[in-house]
Amino acid sequence: MITGNTSIQDNALHTKTHNPSIVLYCDLDNVILNTDAFKGHIKSKLRELSPKYSEEAYAQLYTLYKKDIRLFCAKVAETFHVKTDEVLSLFFRDDLQPFLMEGARDFLDALTSHDEDIECIIATSGDREFHESKIGRLRDAFPEFADIFSDINVIIDPQKEQAVADALQRSKEAGIRHIILMDDRADVLEKIISLLPEETRPLIHVIRMKFGTYEGQILPETLTPMTTEVSSLKEAYSVIQKIYMQDMEPRGETLPAGMKR
Repeated sequence: MITGNTSIQDNALHTKTHNPSIVLYCDLDNVILNTDAFKGHIKSKLRELSPKYSEEAYAQLYTLYKKDIRLFCAKVAETFHVKTDEVLSLFFRDDLQPFLMEGARDFLDALTSHDEDIECIIATSGDREFHESKIGRLRDAFPEFADIFSDINVIIDPQKEQAVADALQRSKEAGIRHIILMDDRADVLEKIISLLPEETRPLIHVIRMKFGTYEGQILPETLTPMTTEVSSLKEAYSVIQKIYMQDMEPRGETLPAGMKR
């Protein structure tokens, strides 16, 4: 896995025979995975496991969720009088396929159809062990997307905003023609862009996925000149297609089939 102090050029970009036309930095939660639905699934299972389950008690423990997932699971087990391994199993072993965002398989398939012209970097934050587990389960479930979910194409960093900003800047310095940043959280996007040098900010394409818990956040209109809000991965891919076409038309090439309609 890539961390905030590891150069993207020395990892993902150097696995290609040439620099891709596009590098997409894509959030995992509520972009590729429907994290809200997964969290709802966890609560539902806990209700089944324990008659002592309560939303209020769970919410009080939730501050530990991103800091130390194993401690969180242990505290949940202790509070609701269930086995710690049962709670850990919900987080670390349950199948994630039912929690893919609508259109995620088509989206990832469309990205991979561009061969070496589009590089997708998954960027996420939180407990490292938990996120490595999620990425590993996705890689095992979808071997056709092994490159996207490979260790060198994933950023897991508790300081995600700084790590991604550093990676964006290195992509710019590596001569990547189009750099895309995609996330569901307006506050995260705003923070990442603010951490970039002023001359780099206008060069970043921003795609904001309006979905789930943070859907109501307001994205500043002046974030970058190339900012688009979408409500589905199908819409997101349409934006990426338009960016890609800017490079293909001068070369007289045709566009891959893209996502199913």
